[in-house]
Amino acid sequence: MSLGPGAEVQLRYNPSAFSVGIGVDATFHSVDGTETDVTLAGGFIEPRYVIFVGSETIAPYISARGAISETEVKTEEGTATATGYTLNGGGGLLFVLGSRANIDVGATLGFKDVGVAEFPSGTFDLGTGS
Repeated sequence: MSLGPGAEVQLRYNPSAFSVGIGVDATFHSVDGTETDVTLAGGFIEPRYVIFVGSETIAPYISARGAISETEVKTEEGTATATGYTLNGGGGLLFVLGSRANIDVGATLGFKDVGVAEFPSGTFDLGTGS
């Protein structure tokens, strides 16, 4: 599967150093050498804890993410879908721009189960990864 474009939209509630975000994301891919297109789309919840380090302009954080996603595979023989999940943990840095805006630079590591799809030719496990 090739690298592909994607997008994410997230709303975050920040009552304190602990916050929680909910959102949706999607990525779009092709499979090299075939007429196959793959779309991964789903929703997630992301709790985050900001670690106070005495700075008003930069703040490190730790985070986790749980997501449910649907994978749609379009091939010459038809379209199949599968439901999977993702569990991630990570962290990053927030660069404060104002009272309601930050630049967020982070990274996560985790596990993804893409699910099992039913094609006309049979059942296919789309796989897992980390």
